[in-house]
Amino acid sequence: MQRTAGADNRITVVVTIPLDAGLIDRIAQTHPRITVVDVSQDLKPAEAGDSEASARVDQALSTAEVMFSHRLPPNLTARAPQLRWLQAYFTGVDGILEDRSLRESPIVLTSMSGFHDSAIAEYVIAAMLMFVKETPRCFRQKQTRRWEWFPVDTLESKTVGIVGYGRIGRAVCRVCMTFNMHVAAVDRTDRPYDPEGCLDRTLGNDGLGELLSTSDFVVVCVPLTDETRGMIGKHEIALMQPHARLIVVSRGNIVDEDALATALRSGALAGAALDVYAEEPLPLDSPLWTLDNLIFSPHNSGDIKDYDPRATELFCQNLERYVRGEPLENIVDKALGF
Repeated sequence: MQRTAGADNRITVVVTIPLDAGLIDRIAQTHPRITVVDVSQDLKPAEAGDSEASARVDQALSTAEVMFSHRLPPNLTARAPQLRWLQAYFTGVDGILEDRSLRESPIVLTSMSGFHDSAIAEYVIAAMLMFVKETPRCFRQKQTRRWEWFPVDTLESKTVGIVGYGRIGRAVCRVCMTFNMHVAAVDRTDRPYDPEGCLDRTLGNDGLGELLSTSDFVVVCVPLTDETRGMIGKHEIALMQPHARLIVVSRGNIVDEDALATALRSGALAGAALDVYAEEPLPLDSPLWTLDNLIFSPHNSGDIKDYDPRATELFCQNLERYVRGEPLENIVDKALGF
C-alpha cells in the first residue's frame, strides 16, 4: 500500500482490543511516527450512552489512519474519515463485512489468515481420533462407573473430505497425511491450490455431492459468505454415509443445525464435532446439547493461550510494511468475503 503523506506526519493507530500495556507499547514502538490510541475500554460505555466515553472514541476515530479491531464502533466510516486500513483480530471477517459502508469503502481490510491453521488442524484430528477411539463413550462409562469392553477403529485409510481448501484446509490435509488417510477437497476454484501435493482428489464447486457421499469424515473449513451460508443443508447431509462424521470449524451458519440434529438423532449420520454455531453462545434449548454423538466445543478451536501477543506481533509486522509503503499481507477481497 502506497502512502502519500509526508515522512514527518504521524500515523494514528486506534486499537479496540483489550490488550495489556506491554502489547500497546509494542505497537507504538513499531515506528517513531506511530501514535497508538487505545479505546478498548470506552467502546461499551460509549454504546451504552456514556457521553465522555463516546467523545473519547469520536476523537480517536477522527484521526485514525489504521485500526486494529475485533469489533467495530457503530458508523465507523462516517466517524473515521481518514481510516485507510483495518487489521481484523480474527481470520473470519464475515461479521465485519456486515457493515455495508465498510464493505463498499476503499478501506483496506486484512485478516489473521494463517494464524489459526495449526491449532484448528489439531482440533480436527483430535475430533477424528475421539470418534474412532470412541472417547465420548469412555467418558460416559467413567461417569457411571461402568466397565464395558468394545472394539475401536483407526484413522488409517479413512477418507477425509475437506470443504474449503484455503490455509486451514491445507493444514488439515497435512495432518491427515501423517495418519495415512486419503484426502479430497472441494473448493470454489476448479482446481484447489495444493502446493504440497497431498490431495488424492481435487473437486470444483460441482463436486460437493461426490465429496459428501464418499467421505468418512467431512471437514467444513469454508468461510461464511452469501454463497456458503446454508450450503450444508438437509439434502447435503442426506448424501453423507451413515457411518460418516461431520466436523465444522469455520462458521455455524454454513450448516443447517436442525437438519444435522435430526440426522444425528435418527442415526442417519454417525456423529458430528462442532466448534461453531449459528447462534453463540449455543442456546440452552438447542437440541445439540443432548446428543451423545456430537462433540461440543465453545468456538475455541483456533484460540491459543498466547493469542494476544502472537496476533499483535503479526499486526506489527504488517504495520511495518504499511509504514514502508509495501503490500500488506492477508488482504481480504471484500466482494468475496475472504
